[in-house]
Amino acid sequence: MIKQTLKPLKEKWSEALRLAAPLLGLVTILCFTVAPLSSGTLLCLWLGMAFVVAGVVLFMLGVQLGLAPIGEQLGAAMVHRRDLPALLILGFGLGFMVTISEPDLQVLASQVAFLPQTELILAAAAGVGILLAVALFRMVIGIALPWLLGGFYLLAFILVFTLPNGIPQAAFGAGGVVTGPMTVSFIMALGMGVQAVRNDRHAVNDSFGLVGLCSAGPVLAILFVAKFFPKVPQAAASTAVPQVDDSVSLWESFWKVLSQGMVRTAVSLAPIVLFFWLFQVFVLHLSRNSVARIAVGLGYTYLGLVLFSTGMSAGLWPAASLLGERLSHLSGSWVIVPVGTGIGFLTARTEPAVRLLHQQVEMLTDKALSARSMDWSLSVGMAFAMGLALLQIKSGVSVLWFLVPCYVVALVLSWFTPKFFIALAFDAGSAVSGPMTAAFLLPFVQGSCFAGQEGALEAFGVVAMVAAAPLITVQVWGICNRQAQRRRVKEKFPTVLSQQLGPLPVQAFAQLPENEIVKL
Repeated sequence: MIKQTLKPLKEKWSEALRLAAPLLGLVTILCFTVAPLSSGTLLCLWLGMAFVVAGVVLFMLGVQLGLAPIGEQLGAAMVHRRDLPALLILGFGLGFMVTISEPDLQVLASQVAFLPQTELILAAAAGVGILLAVALFRMVIGIALPWLLGGFYLLAFILVFTLPNGIPQAAFGAGGVVTGPMTVSFIMALGMGVQAVRNDRHAVNDSFGLVGLCSAGPVLAILFVAKFFPKVPQAAASTAVPQVDDSVSLWESFWKVLSQGMVRTAVSLAPIVLFFWLFQVFVLHLSRNSVARIAVGLGYTYLGLVLFSTGMSAGLWPAASLLGERLSHLSGSWVIVPVGTGIGFLTARTEPAVRLLHQQVEMLTDKALSARSMDWSLSVGMAFAMGLALLQIKSGVSVLWFLVPCYVVALVLSWFTPKFFIALAFDAGSAVSGPMTAAFLLPFVQGSCFAGQEGALEAFGVVAMVAAAPLITVQVWGICNRQAQRRRVKEKFPTVLSQQLGPLPVQAFAQLPENEIVKL
């Protein structure tokens, strides 16, 4: 079984190197020119990036072999039983467990002072669980996605203006960071399983939007807890650069984080493995080959998460923080805005959750929507968000003056955008604000902020902006795509011909009620 995975492993390795090389090259050029770093810090950065690339490769293969089949099988089994209360309870349990397993959430919780780390993790996990149950309920009874998104974000904005500055930024940042590689891959696979069982004309549209809807859960949960259960602020975790004098001390600093990550990742994955084992024994009854394939996939997932979290914590985070600090201290400190914009553009391509989203889009649309077009829309959106967030921090204006209009524009666009692209946009917003944002962009912005907890909380606005930008760019891409399709139809079927023969077959088919289509 392991030998059969060597070929896809090589393919994913070459793809990961191709995507990570431009970002590493840009950062290295900055380190050798305008933002000099010590040789030890530079070695931490390079080794951390190597760990991250290896982790992404193994994790992506593990998702393909393990997590995705588990999610699809569970989603199909839950809907096939046609037991709505059980579906909602299982949806909450799965959302809760997979969020606790999310490595990005541990990083964010260690940097937030207004809530204890355990309470923030539990609040975010409960928010994802509740919203996943709501999303599954929506798929069953057919509630329009814009109505739910509008209602939840309206409630969030009401809470935002009753809380002190810093807490809303962290709450919206949590909504993006929590939906990292574990959550995105599992929930997307769950939606695929539900879509396969439904098999109606709305199933493909409804297979997206689960992740986007779930990302509103941590926002509401954290805002609610901060509003009604305020806590005494605590000190955030330190992001000091480890002292590296030689190769031995370099390995010791990484080994300490690696050994801790091995235990933490095993504990995080244990609930998902146990849940699948119970379903396998009592419901699924998969063949031995299928179970062996899933077991190998879970092994790859475990190794990938361990390497990825080690590279983030021991290498990327401290180096990115110091890089942002050095750039902000230049005589022309505003140079950090265009530099950050370029880093944001390149970071979007390295997010593992974005690669998973590409695969699902190409599979469901039979490559009618290319990954390259989606890459450009997400990269441009992330670059715009990064530049805007840095501009906001340098100017001293609250990020809410940028964030709230972005969400308002996105919700207005949702009434004019094809349904498929609405759900895709909110899923993409969650995908781009994944581990690379948490491990590189967030400390980069924190380093450029002034010292203290207020500066750290202000930096969370960049995560919120990164999560909000694709809501606009992907929906604009959807509107442009629809207009291009209409032009192609008009060129192929002239107006005179359509007037003589009546409405075009595709248009006439789309106007039929669903019951009539079933009869046909």
